[in-house]
Amino acid sequence: MVQVAFVKLRRINGFQGLARYLSCPEPGMVPFLQNNRRKRYDTLLLITSQIVKPKRVQMKKLTFFAATLLAAWMLQACNGGNTNAKHEDAVDSAQAVNKETAPVDKESSDFAIEAANGGMMEVEAGKLAQEKATNQRVKDFAAMMVRDHSKANDELKGLAQSKNIALPDSVSGDAKDHIDKMSKMSGKDFDKHYIDMMVDDHDKDVDKFEKASGNLSDPDLKTWAGNTLPTLRAHQDSAKAIKESLKK
Repeated sequence: MVQVAFVKLRRINGFQGLARYLSCPEPGMVPFLQNNRRKRYDTLLLITSQIVKPKRVQMKKLTFFAATLLAAWMLQACNGGNTNAKHEDAVDSAQAVNKETAPVDKESSDFAIEAANGGMMEVEAGKLAQEKATNQRVKDFAAMMVRDHSKANDELKGLAQSKNIALPDSVSGDAKDHIDKMSKMSGKDFDKHYIDMMVDDHDKDVDKFEKASGNLSDPDLKTWAGNTLPTLRAHQDSAKAIKESLKK
């Protein structure tokens, strides 16, 4: 059946067509692919092996490549590709890849995904605050968020790539919804909401990174978490100080 599917899929025009086909197979064409993620993954692995010539590529890398493609392409929904879908957003897709490939233990890969999503959220919220905040201290804090979290995000991406850990390439649907709501705020209401969010986020992040720096099984992610902690604590202290100043 997989061979039959491969023959049919070869006739699809380019990767975009393949992506849409695997995301939403047309009724009646290859029934065993419909609503079956495992079968779609197996088929994609077969197709990938024809493209990248596995004799020249380690099987682990081939499997990771296929799983990554599947996760990315599954983001395309039958209604035209709604990337805000909560049940299948970028975070869900990264988790699906790591479940298939198991590059590291689940706790370590889940931490990497959460850290990546949170870091991207901080950057997007910081950029928005640089535009909309009215208080100069809030603007300066937002600039620090963009700078520091962009650096941390790049470090995490490099580390994840070296270990074949899949990370989300965009924020989760919930995070995007939050950013969209913030974009409709203005003035002191925006300043207060942003700083309150930063205090809450960094309280959670410091706790999460403290646990990761002491408990993660992967030594490199464990070290990265520990090295990132001082920056997060500095952000936490700054956010709390600004929050108090806004009350005056």
